[in-house]
Amino acid sequence: MRSSQHDPQTTAAETGTTFERVPDNPIPVLIYLPGLGRSAKNTADTVADMIAKSLDLRDSAHRFTAEASHDVVTPTGLTASKTVLGPDRKPVLQLFQLDYRAALEESPTAFAPSVGPGAIKAGFLALQGILWWVGALRRPAKTARTKLQLVLGLSCALALVVAALVAFVALLTTLGLQVGWLDKTFGAEDKVAAWTLGISSLGLTITWAKLRKDLLALALLTESLIRFAKNEDVLADTITRRLDHAVNDLTDGHWIGPIHLLGYSFGSLATYEAMFPRTTSLVGVVPAQSIDTMVTIGCPLDLVRLYAPEYVDGRAARNPGLAWTNVFNQADVFASNLKDGDDTGAGAADVVPTGGAGAADDIATGRAPESVRYLDQEIAVRHLLLTGHIHAGYWTDASKASCFDRLVGIWVPATA
Repeated sequence: MRSSQHDPQTTAAETGTTFERVPDNPIPVLIYLPGLGRSAKNTADTVADMIAKSLDLRDSAHRFTAEASHDVVTPTGLTASKTVLGPDRKPVLQLFQLDYRAALEESPTAFAPSVGPGAIKAGFLALQGILWWVGALRRPAKTARTKLQLVLGLSCALALVVAALVAFVALLTTLGLQVGWLDKTFGAEDKVAAWTLGISSLGLTITWAKLRKDLLALALLTESLIRFAKNEDVLADTITRRLDHAVNDLTDGHWIGPIHLLGYSFGSLATYEAMFPRTTSLVGVVPAQSIDTMVTIGCPLDLVRLYAPEYVDGRAARNPGLAWTNVFNQADVFASNLKDGDDTGAGAADVVPTGGAGAADDIATGRAPESVRYLDQEIAVRHLLLTGHIHAGYWTDASKASCFDRLVGIWVPATA
């Protein structure tokens, strides 16, 4: 438990020495769990800037700022980010970032990890997604319109991968290379060029060259989601443990103010996993008791449970009183409103243990999350090629509106 009072001096009786103890720090803390992308805006520093600008809208003096934290001791597992200062230049919120992505590959894109799988593996993942989609048709986590966009996206990815392979075959034929399986697969060599002409004339191979990085990055994002959902190599449990160590270091370091979690995209799924772990994970509850609120933005939880509905089963609330706010854009295919059968309205599905029928007596129950919708965009086929852009659009820079205008009161009360 967090202590509210500490003696500023401690005396060692056996040595007669006296040393200064670290003073209590009542500043509220916000721990940011970023998405998998490595863009500049997907950092706690940018989040701090956005929060400061949003706080300005509540204060007529417009004097909230976010500045670098030069004298903040960084707890284990966290990176010290900017401090949000109030009109009197006193800190009102300290930001840290939990970079859980060390086990994942670095990314050159804004919305997904770096290019990892090759074309063959990307095609396999797309085909696997289509097959899983058939089984997900009747599941309520997403609406029919969203499911249609998903299968169109997967089909386009698969088609582009096939086009790239066809272009490779045509290249081998043009170079006059004798490959035995070409004749068996595509026919005689003179037919190979004609067969590939139609594919090339449609511009698919050109499109593949243009979109290759994003498509393969999306394939690795899918692969990461699968690994995380299945807890392969105890990936999910390891991230939870890193967060626990970070929270313990904060409380041991005499941070006695409220501690908040903010997860974006994949980071929001990691936040959910940490606060509502599988009962088989055998994690303790002590670190989670120090968490006051949890905010998720663009959380892909509905996408995961569309394909694996059992993912939300067999969990316990580590902090039953935790307040959870979830932000979604209905046009964002990755985001979740946590509501079955309706992607347009805000709601809350059974994604936290509630103690209902069939629940074990020893499973801790939790509060229902509050989902709030951001923007009036609706999902449409025209958004198919803009998925990454929409998913990255909850905030851009401090000069523009963002979803933080609705959230800052959670972390910095108006009285601050």
